[in-house]
Amino acid sequence: MSNKKHKFTLKGVQHLKVKKELLMDVKIDEDVVKDHPVGWVVVRGTEDPIYLKRLAPIVMEYNAVTDRLQKETEEHHKKEDKKEGEAEKFLDKLIKDSQEQLKKLHIGAVVCSIEDWDEEFFGESYSPAAASEVFSDDSNNAIYNQIDSFIKERDDFLPSASNQQ
Repeated sequence: MSNKKHKFTLKGVQHLKVKKELLMDVKIDEDVVKDHPVGWVVVRGTEDPIYLKRLAPIVMEYNAVTDRLQKETEEHHKKEDKKEGEAEKFLDKLIKDSQEQLKKLHIGAVVCSIEDWDEEFFGESYSPAAASEVFSDDSNNAIYNQIDSFIKERDDFLPSASNQQ
């Protein structure tokens, strides 16, 4: 660490948005190319206040649904006149609903981080609805996972004295 004094501005100490390349193994002219850039995204990190504000309603919805599922489970266990096979149906529904809500939360976490994306790669301009649709498709998990890992790289989003103007 340097002993030099670095000056920062109010705008300069805000969390950074970072442009990241999306990489995939691809075949080009019969040759396999590892980690080839296929597109890009501009993202915010998970500690960014703007990201957290966008994510808050999604987390609140997730909590409300999980609370409802917990209450339904408790009510189901209190029932005395359970019919044959009812427990299995209830459990199947509970698992399905829980998985669906967890997937919405995970997708929402990535969608809230995106500021912009490569329109040529994604095939349309960025919008939260478009991103939700893309990442709801399990065949896009490789791209989703890359963005998810990008936004967790805390140091990439910290203000830097070298970025000050």
